[in-house]
Amino acid sequence: NNFDSDNTTDIFRTDGAKWWTSFGSGHGWVNNQTSIYTLDEMLVGKFHHNNYNDELADVFHPSGYDWNFSFDLSSWMNYVQAEPYNYGNLKTGDFNGNGITDVFYTNQYRWYYKENMGSSFIGLEYSDVHPLFLEIGDFNSDGISDVFGYFDQERWVSIGGTSTWQRVTTYNFPRVDFDYGSLN
Repeated sequence: NNFDSDNTTDIFRTDGAKWWTSFGSGHGWVNNQTSIYTLDEMLVGKFHHNNYNDELADVFHPSGYDWNFSFDLSSWMNYVQAEPYNYGNLKTGDFNGNGITDVFYTNQYRWYYKENMGSSFIGLEYSDVHPLFLEIGDFNSDGISDVFGYFDQERWVSIGGTSTWQRVTTYNFPRVDFDYGSLN
């Protein structure tokens, strides 16, 4: 994620007391904000808000009815939701291909996404897979996020979150043993 405007990936970390960023073009760590929130309570993405740069990464802290966003790494904006959402059922992706981060939600029956902080969720595919076994990424390079699942000792993908599960490959190692990213 890019937290400044140099188009270089930056590293963001928390320690339960402060937020720190190591900018890709510089050295060392910069303290951005005092915050008790840790990475396992937040999501990072490029969310849209008027008067803020859409090209920079933002921090999202969902907490029940309150969705808090930091668009500048120093202050929070609160958006109250119509119903509470469990952090563990939320992920981020770009499900409409516009380059702005959407919020993905599963109730373990159906998937949804909220487009650019819109007012309602848009339905995607049906699936009862627990969110711990789901990852979001653009696995076919079409600019739209796909849903990757690990269950039944196999890897599955739903293209755009709208197709039924398609088996990718079979391995015998657990999900915690691998990660993914843009490696080229």
